[in-house]
Amino acid sequence: MGNVWLASGGAYLILGLEFLGCASFYIALGFRMGRSMDSFGDGCLFAICNLLLTASGMALGYWLAPYPYFLGTTFFGMLILPAVGSHLLMRRAR
Repeated sequence: MGNVWLASGGAYLILGLEFLGCASFYIALGFRMGRSMDSFGDGCLFAICNLLLTASGMALGYWLAPYPYFLGTTFFGMLILPAVGSHLLMRRAR
């Protein structure tokens, strides 16, 4: 009975919570960047780009690993891909 909850849908609950946490952080970061540069349109575009990168990182992590391990790889993908994309976008915006 140890990991029955994980196999019966609990893994997807964890994935959803991870996505909400990562996406809300990167959206808030995008809007804060826009406010600090006095350009709300660029901040909104930055937040949308980060949301798409978060979803892409989640999909990539889900594709890379089998059943119990995809929880770690999706979380890693949701953190790393938007961080690298944000770094490249901000470096280009300066």
